[in-house]
Amino acid sequence: MVLLEAFAKLGVERPIIVGHSWGTLVALAMALDHPERVAGLILASGYYYPTARADVAVFSTPAIPMLGDVMSYTVSPILSGLLLPKLIRKLFRPAPVPQRFKAEVPRSMMLRPSQLRASAEDTALMIPAAAVLHSRYSGIQLPVTIVAGAGDRIVDPWQHARRLHREVPHSHILLLQGLGHMVHHAAVGLVTAAVETIAKQSERPCVEVENTSVSSNAAVTKEVLEPDSLGGIGSVRTPAPGLSESAWLLSANQASRSVTTTNTP
Repeated sequence: MVLLEAFAKLGVERPIIVGHSWGTLVALAMALDHPERVAGLILASGYYYPTARADVAVFSTPAIPMLGDVMSYTVSPILSGLLLPKLIRKLFRPAPVPQRFKAEVPRSMMLRPSQLRASAEDTALMIPAAAVLHSRYSGIQLPVTIVAGAGDRIVDPWQHARRLHREVPHSHILLLQGLGHMVHHAAVGLVTAAVETIAKQSERPCVEVENTSVSSNAAVTKEVLEPDSLGGIGSVRTPAPGLSESAWLLSANQASRSVTTTNTP
């Protein structure tokens, strides 16, 4: 894999891989095919299971050989430019688009013919990639933190994030209220804390202590990792499989103060 070869040349050993959206499939493939070279995964707003999606048929058209080349240099930039503002709003909903994103992200780069073609190819390969990988998820033994916005309008977090959490041993999940697909923009501190926690877990065993500062949304029996010693991430273990959906939710404001996750019963 190209990324692993790049890490080796840079002298990076067993990195913690952070993947978003399509990138979560790349991260999962690395963990499944080369587990000895990966320390852990942070998966944000991922698409993990093959599902029928009308948008795939529409947005993958520029990936068709020859036709795609013509489209990428003619109609695709124009049509994409018209659709882009609405698409960006949908990516962030129910949260607003951050002003920094509006000001600093060069939209012209998104509309380059080469970028449109690459995005179309990723879209076309998304469902087949998930179909190949999903039967192997239960074999992942690395630390995995799954992050998703409860209001994601691109990938259903209940069908994907929650299902993956139940299938991957020792995984943690964070479903954030008020956030959508671009959860990593609104929860930068959370993602950073998750990386730091996995890094510390790989260095020494986690010590669990009782903590009563967990969000009331996670109104279940609690067994929480001490934030000061473990990078700010708590772990809520549920005593029974009948966990209500409300217990999976954590507001973005609460997440910025104390990261609360659930473990598979």
